[in-house]
Amino acid sequence: MRDGRRGFCIRMEIPDDEKVRELHETVRDYWGQDHVVFVKEYMLLDPEAQISQVVSDGDVVETIPDLMSLESMEAFFVSE
Repeated sequence: MRDGRRGFCIRMEIPDDEKVRELHETVRDYWGQDHVVFVKEYMLLDPEAQISQVVSDGDVVETIPDLMSLESMEAFFVSE
């Protein structure tokens, strides 16, 4: 998994039956980010899809801010 804003990467072992939306908890715990979407090769991943349906071994899943959330838009455009 790659943080699309900062370029940080982590390697993850994810159970095949886990849903994409369950990755939010990992992102929140590891990078402290909420309101992100997951992208693989420019395709937005369906949060309700199982990991095994959309990700293969060795794929890179990128997190980007969910621009549909006002809160994440402010965090994306405001620099401290």
